[in-house]
Amino acid sequence: MKMKLYTLLGAVGILFCSCNKDKKEDQVVSQRYVHKYGYAVSKEEWEAKNYPGQVITHMKNGSILTATYENGELHGPCTFTYPESQTIEKYVLYNRGKPVKEILYDISGMPVQESVQLSANRHSFTQWFSDGAPRSIEEFTLDELVDGQYFTVNNEVEARVEKGKGQRIQRDSKGVLLAQENFEVGYPVKKETFYPSGSPESIAFYADNKLHGEKKTFTASGEPVSIEEWIGGRLHGKSTYFKN
Repeated sequence: MKMKLYTLLGAVGILFCSCNKDKKEDQVVSQRYVHKYGYAVSKEEWEAKNYPGQVITHMKNGSILTATYENGELHGPCTFTYPESQTIEKYVLYNRGKPVKEILYDISGMPVQESVQLSANRHSFTQWFSDGAPRSIEEFTLDELVDGQYFTVNNEVEARVEKGKGQRIQRDSKGVLLAQENFEVGYPVKKETFYPSGSPESIAFYADNKLHGEKKTFTASGEPVSIEEWIGGRLHGKSTYFKN
């Protein structure tokens, strides 16, 4: 049963002060074993008979981890609540030991982001604004962006990537512009980042998903900070840095 717990702890991203397994176990206050038909069983009976059902773990920080098992492996929904709350922070859906969907929620219970495994190499990634309106919907093949839609806080499409080509807009949960990227064949070729005021923070060029070409950075007031030359993800060539 300990190995099952460690598997789930890793799967839902619970990180304690140490990666040592004994430290993780120290965070557990109690566990209950519930058969899928709703009756409680002992730990020994659960381990001996590989019952289908749920293991409900109470953590020292007040969080509750609920893991669903079938035939000795994670299968079905697993949830992790915020400390001292019934609000779910993370939901992970498993299929025969493999995560196929993951959703993160804020403390009010609104979804923040969702990742869905569509096939062996393809997955979707969705983000929402803090009011629940969609922020972006993307599909990837491995790490290659295939399609994407990007929305304003008024739920209007402001940018698209289609068949790996187009523009991606990144905003935070409140709608503040963070970055915009130009894509070709599924990867960025240019990226601009912005300060909360909207003024440019950096402009950089890419090739093969690595910094390649000139990169400029600026202060929040628009003054230049640096001009660098990159090749294949490494600084190469002349770089200029400015005072004040």
